[in-house]
Amino acid sequence: MTGRRAGFRKIDNGTFAALVAAPLSGSGYKVVLVVIDRTLGFQREKSKISLSYFESATRLSRRTVRLAIKRAEARHIIIAERNSTRTTIYALNDYTEWRTGANRSENWAELECEMPPFDGEESAFNPEELPPY
Repeated sequence: MTGRRAGFRKIDNGTFAALVAAPLSGSGYKVVLVVIDRTLGFQREKSKISLSYFESATRLSRRTVRLAIKRAEARHIIIAERNSTRTTIYALNDYTEWRTGANRSENWAELECEMPPFDGEESAFNPEELPPY
């Protein structure tokens, strides 16, 4: 398949892998996806996005949107340029700059996941067996 098709977002493999592995909440992912939509979706580096737009696009409360933006900024996933106007300019930061926690691979494109072998029996979920962040 060649050419750009309507309704698709072009995102590089490293950013996609980093996004999948990023320890974000559901609201955090929604906010980041809005930034991706308004920037990469329109072939822009950055875009003005109002809190009202975040609210309508994500169906989250203003308080939850603000908190999710604050957390995504703290992890350097998104960049917010605030100025004297009411609308903030947002950009998706380069994934190599993201601060997503200790024990994370420097090269997101080379992340490997270890899956336990499936023995055919269902087992109970044990959160203590999960790896630390």
